[in-house]
Amino acid sequence: MDNNIENSIDSPKKTNAYRVLSIICFLASVVFYALGFDKMYNYTNSEYSFIKNHNAYVGGDAYNYIINGTYSTAFFVLGIGLMLIGGLCILIHVHANSQNKIIHQNERILLVLKDDRNIMRVNDNREKQEELPSL
Repeated sequence: MDNNIENSIDSPKKTNAYRVLSIICFLASVVFYALGFDKMYNYTNSEYSFIKNHNAYVGGDAYNYIINGTYSTAFFVLGIGLMLIGGLCILIHVHANSQNKIIHQNERILLVLKDDRNIMRVNDNREKQEELPSL
């Protein structure tokens, strides 16, 4: 029973790591989506030197559209992958917390407090259920 208590005490820290990882994955997913939309919609290829080119790599417009389309597709795939990983981390976090609650409920039911005169079984409400004669 001591091992179960130690594992149940350590598991909230482990499940919080999944929560943090899911938040990081969702934030990175938003960043990659923003980069993908930037590559797709922000394109400037000017013939004049005083106008700054944006997302322009070669001289022809068609080639630049192909390159930017490939970049935006790659960023969108990265964003979807990170969103899936973040969702899985949330599911793991929720499942581990539900298992942790079951363990704690079983420990509360089985908890036996020793008193100077009596041994009593305690439930979740901390009410005395049964009193045994003193030994």
